Amino acid sequence: MVELVVAALTAGASAGLTETASSAVRDAYAGLREAVRRRLARRSEDDALVLAAHEAEPGVWEARLARVAARADDLRQAGELAAQAAAVARAHRGGPPRHRLARPGRGS
Repeated sequence: MVELVVAALTAGASAGLTETASSAVRDAYAGLREAVRRRLARRSEDDALVLAAHEAEPGVWEARLARVAARADDLRQAGELAAQAAAVARAHRGGPPRHRLARPGRGS
């Protein structure tokens, strides 16, 4: 579950850096990012700062965000985050191929 959330955050942040990102991708990503930010901020401000850094440089901060997210119990147990991550993935499937989110068990 955490892997799906981190992958969706990375895909959304990467797509958000392009001009071709659709409003569906931006909206789905914004909802997921805010839900994760609230949960991480409850743990610590430093964890929330990792998310902000990840948004600016997704490739650089992805591994660190994955470690932070794996430690956050409420991220692992939040079914709504899985639904929001799936919404980002669905929105990405309609985007340019280089920004598509890989599905588990399949290549990108």
